[in-house]
Amino acid sequence: MPQQAHLLSDDTLKRLGYRLLCSVYAEYEWRGLRRDSDPDVLDSFLARADEEISELLVSLSALARAADDELGTLTQLEKVFPNGVGTVDVDGHSKPLSPREACNKIIHAKSLDWDFPIEERNPIYNDYYVSQGLDVKGSFRNPKAILSGVHGRVPWRCTISIVPFVVAVSNWDVGHWRFA
Repeated sequence: MPQQAHLLSDDTLKRLGYRLLCSVYAEYEWRGLRRDSDPDVLDSFLARADEEISELLVSLSALARAADDELGTLTQLEKVFPNGVGTVDVDGHSKPLSPREACNKIIHAKSLDWDFPIEERNPIYNDYYVSQGLDVKGSFRNPKAILSGVHGRVPWRCTISIVPFVVAVSNWDVGHWRFA
């Protein structure tokens, strides 16, 4: 019997997801530590942030895709995340971005920018709260990756909400949770 080419576990993906969330959420704090003028003593640390976060994002996406190809882990998540983990805009049309599509966009992106908003809606549980008739508001950090690229000759742009994305692609057992 042939052996599986790679040993992937949800623990590997959870560790990558954890590291990505820690790095992305640290960006909120770095912004408060810096002074407005350059040079800043923190520059030597911050110079590594974009590379670190990008590496974690691509690694998580590639491994999640490999696990999905082998085990079908992401296909089931479309039911758990019916509104996707972001949106993709192609030819002026916007549609929800499934976890698998988000992985593809991350892997094939030509540009990556970040948005670090603080919003009043919970980035992971808001749809659930609404489905329960609740209007829960607070102060929630909802980091977003903004990517663009070209598929064939058609340009695309997408926004991925990092918290639901990480939850979706790094937790194989997320299927029993209700997010909507």
